[in-house]
Amino acid sequence: MDVESTVLFSLVGGTLMRILQVGPIPPEVGGKTAGGVATVVWELSRNLTSMGHRVSIIVTNPGFGEPTEVDNITLYPLSKNFLARQSLSVSLVGIKLYFKVLSLVKPFYGWIKPYFIYNGISRVISKERPDVMHVHHMELMVPFVYYSVKRIGKEIPIVSTVHSVSAFYKYRSTGKYGEFVRLVRDNVNMVDKIIAVSEDTVNRLEQQLGLKVPSEKVSVIPNGFPSFFYPVDKALAREQLGLPLDKKIILNVANLVPVKGHEYLIKAMKIVLENRGDVICIIIGSGHLETELREKIKKEGLEDKIILVGARPHNEIPLWMNAADLFVLPSLSEGNPTVMFEALGVGLPFVGTAVGGVPEIITSEDYGLLCKPGDPKDLAEKILIALEKNWDPWKIRKYAEKFAWENITKQILNVYGGS
Repeated sequence: MDVESTVLFSLVGGTLMRILQVGPIPPEVGGKTAGGVATVVWELSRNLTSMGHRVSIIVTNPGFGEPTEVDNITLYPLSKNFLARQSLSVSLVGIKLYFKVLSLVKPFYGWIKPYFIYNGISRVISKERPDVMHVHHMELMVPFVYYSVKRIGKEIPIVSTVHSVSAFYKYRSTGKYGEFVRLVRDNVNMVDKIIAVSEDTVNRLEQQLGLKVPSEKVSVIPNGFPSFFYPVDKALAREQLGLPLDKKIILNVANLVPVKGHEYLIKAMKIVLENRGDVICIIIGSGHLETELREKIKKEGLEDKIILVGARPHNEIPLWMNAADLFVLPSLSEGNPTVMFEALGVGLPFVGTAVGGVPEIITSEDYGLLCKPGDPKDLAEKILIALEKNWDPWKIRKYAEKFAWENITKQILNVYGGS
């Protein structure tokens, strides 16, 4: 890192900062898609704002077309219309001419989109004049941010969080994996600081991608859970949701995509139900596998035992977690899943696969049990053990408190230099 960047990262304690994030946001505040990264971006932004910092977000999954403000956080969408206007209105005079040119450009938008993104980000940076940039897409957005910062001629430190490396592997089948690894390596060199959500993430960057990241450049900071995740009475939660009081309830919250391992949960539930009939499994989430999973459930004759309830607002998830006896996450790969921290936050025991950063958090059988990924028999065995175990929810909650977003945000501020 150069001297000027070092100075920026060494701001006097207590300094309020202007922070510009780049990443997705949840559907509840305008995002088109849900997911753990979107939750992280929003909760981090909310907590930074509550501490007095000025936060803006360049939204990479916008469900809206124009800049807006939510909870004192300014949102700039990477939408077609917004980006086109940032690029075209520089040299065009008159709104009629602008829309005429835009209509001509739209058929070729896929080709010129990178140029539009570059211009759009540059103009937002010029307007916001942030003290630090925080990018949540190491593999994609870093070059746009880096060259936009260079373009405006101001030294702005760039921080990037690596939430998971599992997405990197999709490039193996494209024949462009080597090119992709070189891109990520270049991106690592472009940023001033890297936040990894787990030690496993750092190890996989180095061992599987061959990216040697200087230790002084990396901080390992896990994800967290918001303050509205806390224990409430189970019977009361079930009454509000219309759930039976005489059943053991297993809960899963995840996007319905292959990496989340729902097919193994369905197979495991069949084994669980062969051993005890008082269990139901509720799956919250949406995704392209929904129809396929419903067909699998029907084929196994488990329609009344495994219930897909679709996506739910984030602020409703604590109620479902408090209604459950057990949280299960059978993922094949993870970074450090936000739902794990949220489950622990309400005192709910966790059963999940030993992947990514999960074993770094579930360090004791007082908090949960781990199983092998892609192994429904092992998953079923751990579920059955967990259903019989006498858990202490307040011990789980006490352990989880260090992962509250208020505490995680302070650690991230230390990386920014604004603590």
